[in-house]
Amino acid sequence: MSFRALFDASGGILRFVSTTPGDEDVVVHDVQEVGDILRANARDADVDQKGRHFRLAARIPLAIVEKARAEGWLHDENKWKAFLNDPENRAFRVWPGKI
Repeated sequence: MSFRALFDASGGILRFVSTTPGDEDVVVHDVQEVGDILRANARDADVDQKGRHFRLAARIPLAIVEKARAEGWLHDENKWKAFLNDPENRAFRVWPGKI
C-alpha cells in the first residue's frame, strides 16, 4: 500500500508527497485549480493587441512554473517558447501569435 500525505498548501498549490513500500523514491505531486486562469486567458484572447509594443502572451499556472523549476528549465527561454507554441498548451495562451 502506498502512502500519500499533504505536505504543503500555499500559493494556491496543494503539494502531496507519496511513497511506495519497498521503494526508496519519494514522489512530489503539485495540484492547482486553474479554472480562473483559463477563463481569463479565453476572455483576454478576444482583446485586440495589434500595435502594442508589449503583448500579454500567456498566463502560466504556478504549478507549471514549479514543474519547470524542478525539471531544470525554468530559465530556459527556448524551452518556454516550445512549451507555449505547443498546441497542447493552447489554453495557457492569450496572444495567438508565435512566441
